[in-house]
Amino acid sequence: MNYLYKLSISIGVVILLALLTTPPRIFSEQGSQALNRISEIRLEDGEAAVWYLYHAGWAVKTAGTLMIFDYVPDGFLDPNSIKDQNVIIFITHGHGDHYDRKILDWETLIPNITYVFGWQTPEAQGHLAFGKDRTTHSIGPMKVINIFHDFDNIPESAFLIEVDGLSIYFSGDHGGWAGDLNPVYMDNIDYLSQKSIATDLAFLSIFGSPTYDAEFYAIQKFKPHVMMPMHLGGNESDAEDVIRLGQSKFPKTEFWYPLKQGDGFLYQNGKISIEISQSRRAFPLQYP
Repeated sequence: MNYLYKLSISIGVVILLALLTTPPRIFSEQGSQALNRISEIRLEDGEAAVWYLYHAGWAVKTAGTLMIFDYVPDGFLDPNSIKDQNVIIFITHGHGDHYDRKILDWETLIPNITYVFGWQTPEAQGHLAFGKDRTTHSIGPMKVINIFHDFDNIPESAFLIEVDGLSIYFSGDHGGWAGDLNPVYMDNIDYLSQKSIATDLAFLSIFGSPTYDAEFYAIQKFKPHVMMPMHLGGNESDAEDVIRLGQSKFPKTEFWYPLKQGDGFLYQNGKISIEISQSRRAFPLQYP
């Protein structure tokens, strides 16, 4: 009995610590409502509506395509609200904070849906799956180029996507752990950045380095109009450091980050079209 009592106390302490150390999700109701009314949003070539789904999960709508990147559990998107869209689901790797397997069920709800896996896996059977080789695939008018790594023995790709007059780089977990400039990482970035003359949007995971060497190397090479840090997991304000340093190093790149899950952005004319403060934080998406 004494053993069971001590065990129950230990389990309770572990749960309490988890609750205390895991930041709560702050939800943007207006942004999520805009996303779930996505068919009302009209965009031209070279424009994009962007929503933060949480952590490294994003939805990006262009003139003719809705892309969902690394959808996470409780990403709040209702698949019924996008069933009339041309939907491309990108899954960079199999980590649970980047891949919620329930999105595979969306195939029964959305007639025009394509899944793009960043690694070879049995779950990708019947879908497009990249492997270790650097490859270019076309999905209708969209071109997708991958780079590959397995730094932590987890195979994954990062993607450069060209669609509807836009060039978008999505890193997944492809980065330098604690900012380290891994030679494989550098070679991958060198290769992929040469495939795009001008990158509109770059979604880069940040890993807490004091100097952000890996992240800044990608920005230096891709020269994106807008960089959005991710992999924040509820600690969205952690992006402030990388933005503060990044703005001083790359004045031609705009840096934006979300404050709340569901926040939205509108990209037009090579920049986020509504600048409401010098903090360059998120704002609820306005209908164009």
